[in-house]
Amino acid sequence: MKPLKTVWITHSDPYKDFSDASKFGEVYPIVQHLPRSYDTTDMVVALRRALREYEPDDYFSPIGDPTLSGICMSIILETYGTINVLKWDKRTSAYILQVWTMEQSFTTADD
Repeated sequence: MKPLKTVWITHSDPYKDFSDASKFGEVYPIVQHLPRSYDTTDMVVALRRALREYEPDDYFSPIGDPTLSGICMSIILETYGTINVLKWDKRTSAYILQVWTMEQSFTTADD
């Protein structure tokens, strides 16, 4: 069992400040560098491997590439049925925790 919770970020980015995210746990990039090509089969296999250490009480912060973020979130939700998402709020300059579960139904304003 890990002593601290982990904040999983999609990829490392030397231009972003993750100090606010580190309040939730140790910040850890899922991939070090963004892939140049999108072979989704290889990408899913690599991301599953990278997320083996993810624990249900860890956090995920989707940064950068929306494809990588979507695949990571899908893997975590498929595995645990729930995900603790840290969403950056520009207005407050802080991360906001959102807990998503597979049982939730998402609707739009038109529904």
